[in-house]
Amino acid sequence: MNIIYLSLMAIFVSIFTGCSSQEPITDEEHITTVFDSCVIRGVEAPKWVCGDATVQNVNQLFDVGSATISKLGTGFTQKEASAEGKIKLQEQVEALAQDKIVLFIRKAELEVGQDVDKAFVFLLSKRIGGKVIEKSRVSEYWKNYHLNLAYAQVVVKKETFQKVTEREVLLEIRQKSVYWQVFKDKNSTELLTKVLSEI
Repeated sequence: MNIIYLSLMAIFVSIFTGCSSQEPITDEEHITTVFDSCVIRGVEAPKWVCGDATVQNVNQLFDVGSATISKLGTGFTQKEASAEGKIKLQEQVEALAQDKIVLFIRKAELEVGQDVDKAFVFLLSKRIGGKVIEKSRVSEYWKNYHLNLAYAQVVVKKETFQKVTEREVLLEIRQKSVYWQVFKDKNSTELLTKVLSEI
């Protein structure tokens, strides 16, 4: 009787255990479900590491830098990754500034019957890039010892880009008499603001 009872109990326990053996999600498994669309050499990483714009704040510009994990410590590695991120973001800002300045000059018809002054635009965009990047910050940091790499995301507000660019364009145009005369005659300040707001 005892043998039959024990056998039935064993069967019952095994069935019950099988039905309820679903384990809670571990931290590692949870991370995998979050990091499901950025894979670097077989390693899953946060989406921002791959430059995924869908996880970004729409009111900011961003870029990502990376660095080999250094024996000098986490602080040194983070600085290296952040520095590369800032360089890439500054290049992005300069390219955007060039596009906006050229668009504004053409829409405002500051260059009457002439090509856009490329040297003027280039130098102005470089200055804008330097001033904007001063306002940037590191928003994310991630490292992986399997990859031996660290990543840093650097961001800056679009509003910062707009304000700095508008200020620097106006300052420079005032010093370029040909542009300034046309600018004043057409009262193009609102047009400049509108062009810069469309990013």
